[in-house]
Amino acid sequence: MQPVPERTVAIYVVSHLEGREEEIAGHRWVYAGAAGRQRQASHLTDVCASGGSLENTRWSELSAIYKIWKEGPKTDVVGFCHYRRFFCFEENPPAGPVITIERSEIATRMPGDWQKMISLIGPDTSVVTREFDLGTDIVSHYAKCHNVYDYISTMMTLVSKYPRFHKHVGEQFESRHMHACNMFIMTWENFDALCLVWFDVLQAFAKATPWPRENAYQSRDVSFLAERLFDVWIRYKRSTGHSLLHLPMYFVTEPAPQ
Repeated sequence: MQPVPERTVAIYVVSHLEGREEEIAGHRWVYAGAAGRQRQASHLTDVCASGGSLENTRWSELSAIYKIWKEGPKTDVVGFCHYRRFFCFEENPPAGPVITIERSEIATRMPGDWQKMISLIGPDTSVVTREFDLGTDIVSHYAKCHNVYDYISTMMTLVSKYPRFHKHVGEQFESRHMHACNMFIMTWENFDALCLVWFDVLQAFAKATPWPRENAYQSRDVSFLAERLFDVWIRYKRSTGHSLLHLPMYFVTEPAPQ
């Protein structure tokens, strides 16, 4: 009997800042925006082979996700986190979706028993963050924080192109719990299926919507919409019997200025 080859795994840490590259087993840094344009050719960035990239100040971590989806490196299992937001792989983590740690703690707190968790991922199982309680339904929360018409037009595009998501968009009008931060670990096949929907819908929105917006925060409109689309996609997957492994998230605080 031939030995079963080990699966290839990559969990990407997206950073738009220089000087953030802690050694974390199983994780690989990918630089975005200005940091991506300044890195050497040997480093992973969000710059595509054509020399272009999605506008990081609008797309946030999705500029790096798009590059990896389009050009690889392709791995059996792929995940994404952020230079200030990491999955917590502790065996018995505290309750709640977020654990705040200092950057100096990363070496001792990360990565925990990540290999055990990765071994559970398959075609019907993915890792996501614990759900965030927004305090109100997802749509009302978006209306409070952003332009609700962006949300409505994006979801109309989604259900027009992909009717199977209609029910799960409706759930966002009632649920106050959301899978946030565009963080996940899943098989490449599921990653590809997610990105096909994500970028189809989001690029249509970006093309139709003038930019930049009224301030730098609201100019991240695509990344905010991506979180809600991701939540819809996860709700749909769960309805098909897909298992979700919910992990808390480390939120990394920066050291105080000297």
